[in-house]
Amino acid sequence: MTNRPCGRSESLKYANAIFNSNSNMTGVVLCGGESTRMGSDKGLLKSNSITWTEIALDRFKVLKLPVILSVNDRQHSLYSKTFKNSILIEDDATLKIGGPLKGILSVHLQQPEEDLLVTACDTPDMRTEVLEHLIAARATTQAEAFAFRSDKHTEPLSAIYTTKGLKKINSLYRNDRLKRFSLHHVLEVLQTTWLPLPEEWKHYFYNFNTPQDLRGK
Repeated sequence: MTNRPCGRSESLKYANAIFNSNSNMTGVVLCGGESTRMGSDKGLLKSNSITWTEIALDRFKVLKLPVILSVNDRQHSLYSKTFKNSILIEDDATLKIGGPLKGILSVHLQQPEEDLLVTACDTPDMRTEVLEHLIAARATTQAEAFAFRSDKHTEPLSAIYTTKGLKKINSLYRNDRLKRFSLHHVLEVLQTTWLPLPEEWKHYFYNFNTPQDLRGK
């Protein structure tokens, strides 16, 4: 299933869809990666004196969405020095999986009736406009997930995972029927609405993993 991004002439229509469709949806910033290649916690790196996590939080403020920071057990005390405990959700120890799916399901288990608009802390160039297109697609289309795709390349770290879809994935996992834990596989399993990714938006999804990646930033 594919939706096309709107043209400029349809911006008002999209704006109305966005601001009328934020109920039962929470923004999630995925901060729980190991940051091994970067050598320091990526969520606490700064651009113009603002941490990447704060940059992501500001996007959700513009969208008027409540927000959760997904962190691992080693990060909780560190992040609580900067962010309110009420917005921190630690990885669920009962989930014997790794990667971003663990963070997403951990949030889902605590907020099971919320659709989750997910973004990664290490994509500081992401734009609110991109997330608005996901929200607008959710407002007009019935699906279990919404994500961008260019040719065969998908972007699972800036996407919407609905409560229906996450309940399905959690059930498959609990019954040992989820074959792989990658988000790419999750989107294949779910009924996903694919949004075409414009060429000029591709760099917004770039995630910075190493100090070398930062040299051109």
